[in-house]
Order: sequence, then structure tokens, then C-alpha cells
Amino acid sequence: MRRFGCVALVLMPVAALVAIWFFVRAESSTESSPLRVVAPEDSSEPDLARGRLPEPPDPQLLAAALALLGPGDRKAACGPYALYTDVDEPRLLTACTLLASQLDAVYKARYGVEPRGEPMEAIVLFATIDSYRSFARETGVSLGYAGYAIAARGLAVFYHGDQPFQTFLTTLAHELTHLLNRRALGVNLPPWLAEGLADGIGDTASEVGFQPLRGVEGSAPQAKRLRDAYEGHRVGSLEPLVARSRREFDRDVVSFDYEQSALLVRFLLDEPELAAGFKTFLKRLAGGETSASPEDLVASLGVGWDDVDRRFAAWVRASS
Repeated sequence: MRRFGCVALVLMPVAALVAIWFFVRAESSTESSPLRVVAPEDSSEPDLARGRLPEPPDPQLLAAALALLGPGDRKAACGPYALYTDVDEPRLLTACTLLASQLDAVYKARYGVEPRGEPMEAIVLFATIDSYRSFARETGVSLGYAGYAIAARGLAVFYHGDQPFQTFLTTLAHELTHLLNRRALGVNLPPWLAEGLADGIGDTASEVGFQPLRGVEGSAPQAKRLRDAYEGHRVGSLEPLVARSRREFDRDVVSFDYEQSALLVRFLLDEPELAAGFKTFLKRLAGGETSASPEDLVASLGVGWDDVDRRFAAWVRASS
């Protein structure tokens, strides 16, 4: 039978073979899958780093969230963002509006890149962690520990619970910055840059607005952990970090990827000789004039990786 099958296949017209190949390909590509987002960026987009216009909230996700919020008028405002919540805490909602209203201007001033358009995304704020987790189970969306931005679906989701007030503000600003990253720099940003830029905004959030970015202020625990790692020779070069994809990021049993990312952005902005080159890199990235590769980053900085590693390690030790 096998030999007969092979002979028949050989004798089959080329056109028929091509048709069968396309049929198999089509069948394999139509497998159903749940609605699942595994990163704040669009995994289906090519590596084009250009600011995108904001996305309105995904109707399916928003409907699922509203069902968990319960009956009644749950819509409010958090600055320019629509806010859907069952939290009734005026102090928190006032701070949310203040930070969200300042965010675009702070992003432009801090990073030298202006987000495209006006915010159209929505914020969902659950009062309890149970509702927050139920939303993840019912939609298949992968959520972070206390909040998550789904930029391609126009939504940022949080819970209040019993978190410290400052922790919530930091998380809020961090995740909203992921929405701005898409609007300013495009999709598929390398994770070190996406997370570092988000920390560079989120860690400076306060009830009275955003504080200036000064050294490691607001990131002292990360700085201490990274300093100890450098002292113990347990952390590697920054070049592999900059090259890592989202699937490779923070995957080691003991990882310093988040600490290095948060502090690398701060270091590049804090060092006068490197700040101009880093902002030029971000502007060129936003315009699609460069890639986010390690080679293009150091080309914009005008230094080599050995020099960056040495200066960064010294900066961490001196700042923490």
C-alpha cells in the first residue's frame, strides 16, 4: 500500500499536489484558540517600531469586565480615559485623574517622543482580586500580578483590593505607559525597553503628580538587588538583555532582567554623555528609521557594550 501510494503521488499532476499542499496549510491554520494576550504588544505584527493610533476597548473584553462589575452605572473617568469600576474611593479616583491627565506630557518631556493621537483606551478597575482573577479565567487573557495593559485591545485592567495606595499608583502609571509605548514607539518593542520606559514613569508616580526622574529614587529595592548581584558577579552583560525577545525575557531561575531594564533606562537618561544619544535612538525608533537591535542602540549612544557595561555597573554601585 505504501509503495502504491508513492507511485500514485508521483504520477499525480503537479497542480493537484499544489492544491493539496494549500489545503493542508489552510486546515492547520484554522484551529480555534481562546482569546489570549501574552504580552502588551502585538505578537502578529512585523518588527516595525512606529507609533500607532490608540485602539478603542475591545467589545468582548469590555463586556466581560462589565458583567463582573455588576449592575448600575459603573462608568466614570480617569483623566482622558474612560474608567469602569466598582471602587468607590474619591481619593484614589482623584489621583487616577491627575496622573492620567499628565501622562502624555510627562512621557514626551522625559523620553523626547510624542504619543500619537489622543487616548481612546479604557481602564477597568475591579474592587477585589477575585473579580480580577475571574476576568482572566473567563476571557483567557493573561494578567499581571496587580495590573496589565492590553494595548492592542485598548484596555488596562487593575484591581484595588488591600494594596497600599502608593503601590496602586505605581502600577497604574506603569501599565498606562505601556499604552503610550504603543502610541509613541509602535509594537513589538523589546521587553527591556518596554518595561524600562514603563518603570521610568511608574516609579515616579505620586498622589500629587509625577516626580522628576532622579537616579534610582523610587527604584531603591531593584537597585539594591542589582548592586548585590554585581558585587557577587551574578549578573551578565547588558547586550544579551537588549537582544532578548518577550519569550526569552525573565526566564532564568534567578533573573535580573527587570532590574537591569528599569535601571538601564534611568542610567541612559541620567548620564549626560549618553542621554542625547538615547533620546535620538527613541526618536529614530518612533519614525521607523532604526531597529531596536543592540547594534543600533550602541551606534546611537556612540559607545561600545564593554563601555556601557562598565559605566552602568559603576552607576548602580554608586547610586544604590
